[in-house]
Amino acid sequence: MRGFSLLDSSGLPVAKTCFDPANIPEALHLDVWRQASRCGAQVDSLQRDWRFRGRTSNWYTDGVVFSHTLCDATHYQRTPRHIRRGDSDCLVLKLQLAGHQQGIFGDFDHFSSPPGTLVLQDWAIPYNITTTPYEVMAVSIPRYLLRGSHLMYRRNPVITWQPDSPQARLLVPILTQTLKSLATASAGEADAYAAGITGLLDGLLLGDRELLQSKYRERDRLEDMRQYLSRHLSDPDLGADHLCRQFHCSRATVYRLFQREGGIATFILRQRLQRCMQEISRMGVVQKGFLEALAHTWGFSSRANLARHFKAYYGITPQQAVEAARSHQNEGQREMNAPYWRDAHRVSRWLESIAPGASPTEPAGAHGGTRQGPRELAGH
Repeated sequence: MRGFSLLDSSGLPVAKTCFDPANIPEALHLDVWRQASRCGAQVDSLQRDWRFRGRTSNWYTDGVVFSHTLCDATHYQRTPRHIRRGDSDCLVLKLQLAGHQQGIFGDFDHFSSPPGTLVLQDWAIPYNITTTPYEVMAVSIPRYLLRGSHLMYRRNPVITWQPDSPQARLLVPILTQTLKSLATASAGEADAYAAGITGLLDGLLLGDRELLQSKYRERDRLEDMRQYLSRHLSDPDLGADHLCRQFHCSRATVYRLFQREGGIATFILRQRLQRCMQEISRMGVVQKGFLEALAHTWGFSSRANLARHFKAYYGITPQQAVEAARSHQNEGQREMNAPYWRDAHRVSRWLESIAPGASPTEPAGAHGGTRQGPRELAGH
């Protein structure tokens, strides 16, 4: 592993930010979080009066960002624009402490993380993630520090480990203890924590090669089927029969290939709901009849049918999602010199500094290069 300095003669504290909801005007909570997350993803509210649900803290040490986040229901979108810009080229390990997150990486790879779940995400792939009110511990690690990162990327952009899995049993205690220790750690101690969790995660990835590759079997055929379905979501009758005719296979083959997706009907429904959420988040002014047109466009039989499935999946109705997005447009007076704004810009710079060090299709280190250091000293 390159770049970690385990000795710290300066005794400087680790670089830290904290968003304390008691010290931020309520009308500005969402805007502050949008600024902090700007280099990672677009942030939209899924409820009116979006707030931090507790003290949300971030730590930066030698290119690695740790975070403890408590937020209201949120929609995160990492777009091709974020990826083309080259910021935040990392793998993100998240421990779901409370609430629920679900989403899609790229066009097809769905995931769900109830409390206790560990999720490893590859940020070289666009994603759409929605949450209920939640609490998450996370660490963002530059790709070039993880030799096993090439096992993910497009082939497997998101991995979920259940609480009783060997990976969770190893990683969860270390991640939680690290976040606890960072409150009083020096910069040198924080570097050691980062080196430890990075080394362990890399070892687990490299040791899991056979498990990861088992998910690639018949991937090309499944990929073609998923692309076909995504191009025909507006057809309300879309289903297994379409694939049987198009790919000259049996229904049993279709069901087997989509077993990991929860079935073909579940896959189609999730794809349609994700497209609807994306449309809602893009709309500035919503015209009369928008939700009826949305339902028709994406293959739902009616607005009521869309609302029922949308509510079951996201926990809110399409109308509530529209109202939540509208309620936060140009909200609040910004005090750009306030401490919380300075902290938001610091977090954004930390994520921005996680720049590419190796191609995501190759093992880290293939291009050589050096680690980027922090762009600021702790405490500044």
